[in-house]
Amino acid sequence: MAEQPVLPHVIMKPRVAPPRPKRGDPQCIRATAIKLTSTISGVPTAQQIEDVETDLEDADSEYADIYRALTNNHNWDGYELAKYLDEELGWEVDVSTVQDLDNAEHYRYTEHNARVEKWVIDYELTPKYAVGDIVTFKQESKSYEGTIRQIYVKQLRYVVEVPALGHNANSGTLGSVVEEEDLEKQTV
Repeated sequence: MAEQPVLPHVIMKPRVAPPRPKRGDPQCIRATAIKLTSTISGVPTAQQIEDVETDLEDADSEYADIYRALTNNHNWDGYELAKYLDEELGWEVDVSTVQDLDNAEHYRYTEHNARVEKWVIDYELTPKYAVGDIVTFKQESKSYEGTIRQIYVKQLRYVVEVPALGHNANSGTLGSVVEEEDLEKQTV
């Protein structure tokens, strides 16, 4: 009988999830800029997108201008973005442009949520806290304690009822939405 070859054992390391995608990640800004440009002046070309990614300073297109407006403004309000495009980049903006730019935050929110949901699926992440758990988290450098009332499983976010912040079912504010990595379980 022929001897069976011995195959090396492959040791699989568990996949460690990278940090949660952030709203300000370049991918979210790029997707938002593409959607805004598509609405305002037409779909940007692959070359225009590449130009922005390789050398934003020298990139010259409406897509590049919108990308600059998004990266240079903390406030993504349509008026503020239009003002930047007008004053800094020489655009002639009208009401229609302001209305189109008003979608920026919605586009970013949608893109960010899709990226977070993909991150949860790709790394097979599951909630580590349960409804009813007492947790703490920081908000604006203050520490708060509260009770988990709801879980957004697809995004690993929790609604935490914090009486100190006035949360309760009768007030209409059920709680603060907090990302899992910002929570710490309290031991009784």
